[in-house]
Amino acid sequence: MTVLLTLVFLILAIPAHATQYYVNGATGSNSNTGLSSGQAWQTIQKAATTVTGGGHTVNVAAGTYQERVTFPNAGTAGNPITFLCSSNRACIVDGGTRAPASSWTNVSTGVYEASNSVFGSGRMAHATID
Repeated sequence: MTVLLTLVFLILAIPAHATQYYVNGATGSNSNTGLSSGQAWQTIQKAATTVTGGGHTVNVAAGTYQERVTFPNAGTAGNPITFLCSSNRACIVDGGTRAPASSWTNVSTGVYEASNSVFGSGRMAHATID
């Protein structure tokens, strides 16, 4: 009887509908299902908005994602929604807006600056190139 109760508790602890979702900024489309790498969404935001409930995993393909991401849905402390980079390479979320290459000026060796409306409020952006 003890073994049977332990087995029942273990089965109940497994999320009933844990699903693997996929994001690929290079080949995905937000009109896809997100349920396989061949049907990956294009943006992390699509996954964050669509995936609800705990226990699910979002596999994000390596790359740079030019987006700001908010997470309106959450799992629980013991059963979170997990976002994983799908490879040993980097998954970068860059919430900034890209300035056109023509707006950058080389101010010293390896240091560029741009003043452009894409940064808002006339703020200056600096980039150091290694």
